[in-house]
Amino acid sequence: MQNLWKAALAVCAGVCLAFGIFGCENSLESIKDRRVLHIGISKATPPFGYVDSSGEFAGLEVLLGRKLAKDLLGDENRVRFSAITDTQGLELLDSLGLDIILSNIYNPQSNSVAFASPFIYTTTSVMGKVNQPQGIQELAGAKILVRSNSVAQAYFQANYPKAILEICADLRECLAVFERDDLLYFAEDNVIITLLVRQNPDFTISVPALGDPYPIKPLVKDTNTSLLTWLNKELSILHKEGFLQQAFDSAVRSYYDEMHSR
Repeated sequence: MQNLWKAALAVCAGVCLAFGIFGCENSLESIKDRRVLHIGISKATPPFGYVDSSGEFAGLEVLLGRKLAKDLLGDENRVRFSAITDTQGLELLDSLGLDIILSNIYNPQSNSVAFASPFIYTTTSVMGKVNQPQGIQELAGAKILVRSNSVAQAYFQANYPKAILEICADLRECLAVFERDDLLYFAEDNVIITLLVRQNPDFTISVPALGDPYPIKPLVKDTNTSLLTWLNKELSILHKEGFLQQAFDSAVRSYYDEMHSR
């Protein structure tokens, strides 16, 4: 009987090794055992996630990631961030063995991930040049620049099928394309649009808000139910304590200060 029990344990260990990131290695207890939380964040989407002037990760996603590590592992430095793009995030839950993705990824049809509770709500705004026609009525047949897999892309595909969408990979590329084309509008998160307009006097907010506010939700593997349960409870506590609003305000203020110090 003892040999049979040892054999069963060996089989279980083999399953964990073979399918680690699909279950065992990313479970809540495994994270506690390894004492490191692996989180994917945006790399060029301020103030949510970006690389600051000193080459360090910064933004709301970083502040939240450190808080999660502190509350789960007792030390905010027990977190390892991986910069991702919206187009690769879901795959990196597997290939890099990430535990959580905090980057805003719009992919409601994915069957391999589970969405946790929102950590922030935001809306989509549209930015144009100051010499472009303003207002929602101008968007019907216009060229609209949207970030790949963003809420803005999904919104225009559903509500403005005649709009001509141009797709860019991340905020840095989007901004470069937008600056080169005087006929383009750019649809993106309202916080990002507001910051871009503050930076450039030639930009203006053409449409302040499109559609209803939408949630930004962390992602985990759909098989990692223990982590998902803990994460939902943790986010509920952070909302009640006011941490998430304070972190968001701090992230916006830090990026705005850095922007004006350059």
